[in-house]
Amino acid sequence: MLSIPLLLSALTGCNLRDPSYALTPYKSCDALESAIKGQAEEEIRWAYAWGNGGSWSMGGGGFGATNDMALESAQMDGADAGGGDDRSYSETNTQVEDVDEADLIETDGTWIYVLAGDSLVITQAWPAEDIEQVARLDVEGSSQGMFLRDDGKLIVLSQLGWQEPDPLSGSQPEHLTSNGPIVKSTTIDVSDPTDPAVEREVYTQGTMYDARLVEDQLYLVSYSTLGVNQDTWYESKADALDAVEISTLADWMPDRFDNLRSGDAWLSAEEQVSDCTKVLGSARESGNYMVNVESLNVVDPDAEFVGTSVLGSLDAIYANGRSLYIVGSESADGPWQSFDSTIESIVHRFDIVADSGEVEYVSSGTVPGWVLNQFAMDEWDSHLRIATTAVDPDGGTTSAGVYVLEEDGDDLEVVGQVDELAEGEQIFAVRFEQDVGYVVTFEQIDPLFTFDLSDHEDPRAVGELEITGFSNYIHPMDSGHILAVGMEADTDGWTQNLQVSQFDVSDLENPVLDSRLQLDSYGSEAQYEHHAFNWFAPVETLLLPSGYGDESEMFLIHAAPGDELALKGSIDQDEVLYSAGSDNDYCTNFRRSVVIEEVAYGISNAGITVTDLDGEKLSYVAFDNVEHCANEYYYW
Repeated sequence: MLSIPLLLSALTGCNLRDPSYALTPYKSCDALESAIKGQAEEEIRWAYAWGNGGSWSMGGGGFGATNDMALESAQMDGADAGGGDDRSYSETNTQVEDVDEADLIETDGTWIYVLAGDSLVITQAWPAEDIEQVARLDVEGSSQGMFLRDDGKLIVLSQLGWQEPDPLSGSQPEHLTSNGPIVKSTTIDVSDPTDPAVEREVYTQGTMYDARLVEDQLYLVSYSTLGVNQDTWYESKADALDAVEISTLADWMPDRFDNLRSGDAWLSAEEQVSDCTKVLGSARESGNYMVNVESLNVVDPDAEFVGTSVLGSLDAIYANGRSLYIVGSESADGPWQSFDSTIESIVHRFDIVADSGEVEYVSSGTVPGWVLNQFAMDEWDSHLRIATTAVDPDGGTTSAGVYVLEEDGDDLEVVGQVDELAEGEQIFAVRFEQDVGYVVTFEQIDPLFTFDLSDHEDPRAVGELEITGFSNYIHPMDSGHILAVGMEADTDGWTQNLQVSQFDVSDLENPVLDSRLQLDSYGSEAQYEHHAFNWFAPVETLLLPSGYGDESEMFLIHAAPGDELALKGSIDQDEVLYSAGSDNDYCTNFRRSVVIEEVAYGISNAGITVTDLDGEKLSYVAFDNVEHCANEYYYW
């Protein structure tokens, strides 16, 4: 959970007993500079008070030894790159229809694009028996995800740590050279997948949080520190405070370096992510980061980034075609505690303006507790539903709640709520679907709560099912059935095997466990990363990766609404690992999967294993010239 500063000294006219959480622009660049420096000084005083003084640096930070993105030749949205041919194939598992999410793989039914270790690997995946690697690019930094568009453009997002940027232009960004994190966005033309070409490289100071692609507009959310981090050693608190005092606003604002190919030449430009007039803050104090939302039209090759920044906390984002929500929290712990000594989530809504790419602030609200992840939020009928785990400040007891917020001017007001559910437990999974909701909590057993949300002002918890174990991710199958993945546990709450559950929720007041399948596994990435969960309804098959230590396999599970869950088979990658000369370890565990027609593709950093839907092997390809464990760690 990130804490981020909302500075009392920057804004006026607020009730100091409980300052407003509404965002407003700073009155001037001087006011913004004063606010940022005041926050940094507060952090220094806090750190030295606890004996943690010493190593400090200022600003959004720079970046640092790069993996040159040199070209080598040899989604799940169907790219117009000679692929598809009306074949059916699985798509990226996203939360909101028509809002794409960055993932480690993409396909168009003929080609599969994989971010593996230090590389982008392109394979010809169809015909399945003849799979082969056709191209590879070095990825600069640690891969975070990518988007494949139907115009043959691939957008790769990566994270640089303690390394210098190394753009193909050879032009070194002037302000992006000191130690610190940087996000890189690379646009690649893959209209000919055997000969990909980099068209644009954009470096932004900060750490990537998430990204969305809505029609032609990319929205990249990152954060950068406004406090002090490791770079320069100061002997005393006074020295650190003096360094802040002599700093300027430019020392703190994150920069962007844009490197655009024009014919055979490169055009380079450097600017701040957001102009000081585009930085918003409130009168509250809640941490030391700047949240940056960058928007780019990916169709126009000459389009410029549009940036908006917020001094506020960041725990999760939610986006649809209308809104972008940024949600953060104030904690009772630390120097920027909540004004009522509890934990509460602050919600900010922004309008997504498709034509201009602008992200325009609209309103703010607050609810008790903290959110689990993006699935804890959903907008339906212009109302936000949000599920949180809250703590009673008197007894320290946790409970779950669902809140419905409606916009009234610049306020997001709670108009309906169901709270104090599952006392002593925390939320483990949430899913909202139009006028219904599902929440899983856990302490020793797993209650599945069902919600009738058809009346915004009178949301109701209408059903509850108690079973052992818990679910981490819930996936809708049809209007009456949901899938879930999690762990079995005994009645004392001790976890056991990985399990998949199917629930019949056609009668919302009486949810029923239809089927449960336990698997010989300690866990799956799909429990906390929904892009690893691949249920392909046309072939009634769920592909679920499992990896622990030196063991990894891809489970193939029959899953259809109302049917008994059944393990059909699994995929191993013995041939891939042997050909790659690699052992099975955390770097080569299965991460993702694809289904094309009735063929399954199990994908790892080492390569792709191809089977039928019962696990009978058809072919494989071991990736060539890929460093499997490259860039697996951040360095800040």
